[in-house]
Amino acid sequence: MNKKLFSILFILFLACILSVSCSNKDKTGSGGNAKVDTTYKGNWYTADSQYLFMTVKDDGDVSFPGIESQGATGKKVEGSGSSYTVTYSGPGAPDLVLQITFTDSSTGTVKISQGGNDLGTDNIVKR
Repeated sequence: MNKKLFSILFILFLACILSVSCSNKDKTGSGGNAKVDTTYKGNWYTADSQYLFMTVKDDGDVSFPGIESQGATGKKVEGSGSSYTVTYSGPGAPDLVLQITFTDSSTGTVKISQGGNDLGTDNIVKR
């Protein structure tokens, strides 16, 4: 009886260890927090106005002040080189996706979509 109880407890212990070690939650990945190449750091404006559209900070963090002031609660940045995707999530609205393509160090485009609907493309310039 004692040996049988020990075997059952040992099997339960192994099952617990394996279930924890085989968890599918990857906590070591980038988490979608890519940094924009610092070649593009600075303030970016829509090409046809003086409207500050986007900022790339010294550390490569990218922000869209007009969107962030609306109360977006989450931001995910993916990409590398001259192409990046920034996804903002917020309460009560579908994700807003901005696809940035830098043509060179001072010009580019941003394609905006929300909930699968294309909202347009803006030409941007660094000033």
